[in-house]
Amino acid sequence: FQLVVWRVSRGNALIRFADSPRAFADPAGGGATAERDCFAVYFSGSVLQDKLGRLLTTLGAARFALPGSDLLLNKQLSDVSRQVEDHSQVRAESVRQQRQLLTRYMADVELWEVLVTREKAVHDAMNLFNSRISPKTTLAEAWVPKAKISAVE
Repeated sequence: FQLVVWRVSRGNALIRFADSPRAFADPAGGGATAERDCFAVYFSGSVLQDKLGRLLTTLGAARFALPGSDLLLNKQLSDVSRQVEDHSQVRAESVRQQRQLLTRYMADVELWEVLVTREKAVHDAMNLFNSRISPKTTLAEAWVPKAKISAVE
């Protein structure tokens, strides 16, 4: 990569590489993390900016422009820090609400398990019925104690 940048810029660009301290989230990977190479290219001129921009786009590199003055750089850094803090607060609130909803519905899970088990038992029993007479009529044959015949009828 360094040789390609040198050839594109004809030796008029300085490139520096740095080790990334952690893996970054891959936007195309569905939230998976990926190792990234971090580098900075220092150059001067709009023609060289266009050439290097096309090269970086071809290679799939993300470009980040730096402001020209320290004042703008510090302002941009404070804006990004504020946005990160805002996103952290929103995420914390979302997690809190999610936990609140889940704890409210956890109490009903056992009740729903009993109801679903009963419904499944009814459907399993009905699937054993015989529908040989007609599609609208089912014939159920079962053993019932004599004491419970009136309850079944």
